[in-house]
Amino acid sequence: MDKPIKMGKFFDSVHHDYDEVHTSHIDNGKEFYIAISRPVKPTEERVRVLNIGCGTGLEFESILEKIPNAEVDCIDLSFKMLNLLEKRLKNSSCKLNSFCCSYLDFNYQNSLYDYAIASATLHHLLNDEKLNIYSKLIMSLKNSGILIIGDKFAPSDEEANLKLAEYQEYINNGIDVKSGQYHIDIPTTFNNEQILLNDTGFKNVEKIWFSRNYTIITAKKQL
Repeated sequence: MDKPIKMGKFFDSVHHDYDEVHTSHIDNGKEFYIAISRPVKPTEERVRVLNIGCGTGLEFESILEKIPNAEVDCIDLSFKMLNLLEKRLKNSSCKLNSFCCSYLDFNYQNSLYDYAIASATLHHLLNDEKLNIYSKLIMSLKNSGILIIGDKFAPSDEEANLKLAEYQEYINNGIDVKSGQYHIDIPTTFNNEQILLNDTGFKNVEKIWFSRNYTIITAKKQL
């Protein structure tokens, strides 16, 4: 099997046409990037938003229509993708803080964010890695804060297990592909994702939009 590509290197290499190609890979992609803003309540206040694995920030067009003065912290491994994000938001009234690093290693602060967004990124992680990041995200949200996940999900346990078998083959060949270091897809099912979110303390886990291959989920922090 081919050696996988490092995550940051992969997205640096596709940054120039990422928006068009990535949107086309999502069934009803344009609708997806509008629907991801549904849980966001309109306000002129400076609410705080965290976006992990943000890429070029395709979802911000619809989100900033609702919260134009937000302060947004965006994390991504690709420097070139973050440059495109900064250009996208250059003329907006939001305040952007960008961080070129792994969101698994980011220094999260307690009860800081009103919203946390994970769009098209978590399907690169295993269950234990998701439990780790969900524990950090729920800590970083304010009480009643909302986590918004838009991601690729496997339609069945059988298909999810096939992807895990491919992942395990890399491990068997001596390639350390853990912690989302490489661009490998290992989507799980919605039901499994719901269990992981509940296990880390999130409440009211709901599916608010779905297409053939992508689903949007919301989960709340409630003390």
